[in-house]
Amino acid sequence: MYAYRVVSPNYESKTIDELLMLDPTLHKNTSFACEAIVVRFDLTRGWWYKSCPSYNKAVKKTSGLFECNEHGLLNRLPEPWFKINLIVEDRTNQHNFLTLGRHAEKLLRVSCHTLVIEDIYDDQLPLNPTISLIDLQTHAATARKQIMNEATPAPMTPS
Repeated sequence: MYAYRVVSPNYESKTIDELLMLDPTLHKNTSFACEAIVVRFDLTRGWWYKSCPSYNKAVKKTSGLFECNEHGLLNRLPEPWFKINLIVEDRTNQHNFLTLGRHAEKLLRVSCHTLVIEDIYDDQLPLNPTISLIDLQTHAATARKQIMNEATPAPMTPS
């Protein structure tokens, strides 16, 4: 899991701003350490979407059927897929990051399928943006994350 990797003393410490300024082509095999914490989850634009089971891209509903741009009409139900906007803070600044799919599952320690299908959190836009989505705020307030990086801020993408 990304949040619990051991940081080697050989990794250079960087801020999020510094990581975002790096040219990934110049730092392909370089690792950096960044100590940051998730301070908030912005769920105002939703926290999951219906995706193509093969492609994990959003699908649209057409005449009662789901359609993928890549695969056409789906012959099975779409999969719920996380899309969570995180507010991440390091010692110098705050940044918005969008975390999707498996990366979000690793961070939250739960699958989107579990929350949407099994626990029936099926509203993509919660009425209350502070939805207890496995106590996200508690995880954010108490867990200091060391987000390891292979030259760019993966597994998160700036939004």
